[in-house]
Parts: sequence; C-alpha cells; structure tokens
Amino acid sequence: MKRILNAILIISLAFSLASCALHSGLTSNMNSNVTNVVLQDNNYKIIQKVQGQASATYIFGIPVAGVVGGGFKPLIAKARNDMLRNVNLVGYSRAIINETVEVNDKFFLLFGIKTVTVSAYVIEFTSNNSIQQQSTQQIDTQPQHIQQESTQQINTQSQNIQLQKDPNAYLNFNEYQNGTPSLYFDFTLKEGGSTYKITEVIPKTDRKKIETEIWGIRVNGIDYINFYSYSGYPDFHKIEGKGYYSYFTPKSWSKEAYVILPTKKIQVLTPELLLELCKDNEAITKEIQAAKLKKNDIPKMFEILRQYNLAKK
Repeated sequence: MKRILNAILIISLAFSLASCALHSGLTSNMNSNVTNVVLQDNNYKIIQKVQGQASATYIFGIPVAGVVGGGFKPLIAKARNDMLRNVNLVGYSRAIINETVEVNDKFFLLFGIKTVTVSAYVIEFTSNNSIQQQSTQQIDTQPQHIQQESTQQINTQSQNIQLQKDPNAYLNFNEYQNGTPSLYFDFTLKEGGSTYKITEVIPKTDRKKIETEIWGIRVNGIDYINFYSYSGYPDFHKIEGKGYYSYFTPKSWSKEAYVILPTKKIQVLTPELLLELCKDNEAITKEIQAAKLKKNDIPKMFEILRQYNLAKK
C-alpha cells in the first residue's frame, strides 16, 4: 500500500512539473476550407463581422468540461454554431465568407483551458446573377506546426473568393468633403468611453496609419473624424451633420461641441462663433441673437448649423 501511494505521489509530481513547463500558450496553424462563393460581379455588400466562442477545460490532457467527444473539431463546431446564432440568414440572400479560427491555450499546474474563437464576414447579394455556390469541403484541423507563444491567430483561406472591398477611409479633408474615401482597411470600430476606438486591425501593421495618418473613416454609411491631428490622441468621433459646416460632439451628453470649417480647421463651437459663422444670413443671425444661447446648448446650435447648411446649398 505504501508503495502504491509513493507511486501516485511521484506521478502527480511529474504531471505538475510538466504543467509548469508548459505554462506558455501553445498555438498551431491550421488550414480550413469553408463553403465557397464565387463573386464575379459587384453584386454584394459586406453586412457585418460576426464571431462565436467555445472553451474546454482539460485535466492531465483529458477534457472534463465544455466539449463533447474530447476532440478539437467539436470545439470548433461549437464556436461556429455560437457565431451563426448572431447571423440572420433566413429569408436573405446572404453568405458567410473569410472564416477565421483563433486558438488560445492556457496551461496551469494541473489543468489547461483551450478557447476557440471563430469569426467571419457576412455578405448580402444585391443580385442573384453570377453566384455559384460550391459544396463545403471537410475541415482539416491537423496542426502544421506548434510554436511557443501566448496567442496566435489562425487564418483560413477560402478558395475562389474574389472580394472587391469598398474604400472606407478618407486620406484627407477634401476626400471627406467630396464623400469619396480612397483607402480600405480591415478593422472593427468599437464604442469606448467618450470616443470610438479602432480594434482588430488586419494586418496589425495598418493600425498606426489608421490612427495617425488618415483624416477619418466611414462605417455603415456614417462618417467619423480622426481627432489625432487636433488633440494628439487617436480617437474617432461621429460627425453629426455635414454640409458647408460639419459638426460633431464626443457624446450626446458632452458639454463641448466642435465645428469643421470649409478650410478644414476644427474649432470649439460657441454661441459667439456660431454668430460669426452665420453672419451672412440675416434671418439666422436674428434667430441666434434672440435665442440667447449658452455654450452647452449644443442641440440648438447644431440645429441652427443644419438650417444654415440647407440655406447655403
């Protein structure tokens, strides 16, 4: 009996030491083919980016929670199902393209947690012509090589997909005025605090250019100005109105608003500046004087600028 207990103790110690040695994350590259869609014409538009996630807990390499069957494929399938729950495909001419699988392995003394994130783009066809759907090929999840890194994104290639991505970034103020963005970047815009932030930039080397060099971006038909040239911080703000004068505020509850002049200069909007900007319109000038506006009367000042822009056309 004593020998058996000693053997169990030695085995437990060996597993603990092995787990400590594997504390850094393991990542692997995989190739995966998904349902292929041939896009031959400009007959589609990108709707959204979606993702799903699934995790499994392992003790001594044996799955104990989060996945049925103990394999890696069921974990991918579970993450994919989670992703598809966020997609409304029924009743629409839509498809999933450019699927990406990201694997994150965390190891502790006696157990590990494997997390799989599956993401993809949803496109909607504007015409049913030239659409050819091919059968789904079997997913090959055999690791090609393993590296000692904490996390690694694993991109899967979908063959026969030809994407003509619409420009979504303004290089300068003139492009914004004309409504003609000239650059395309793959990123996600997320609301954070009092601003909007750029996240998930692919490739990551494009992040600096987006945050410090471009004038603004267009996301889902809405323009956002890059505040870097004004404040030195790569924050993006939604432009509330566009015309002869454009205007925006960091948030609807903000006590400070900004106006973009035709000279591309950005100034803090005040009642005094508003009166100066609209002085060539007699009716609007009288309205401003009668309103006795204060600096925090932002909605009223924006409405006056909207009226001025309409009169200026």
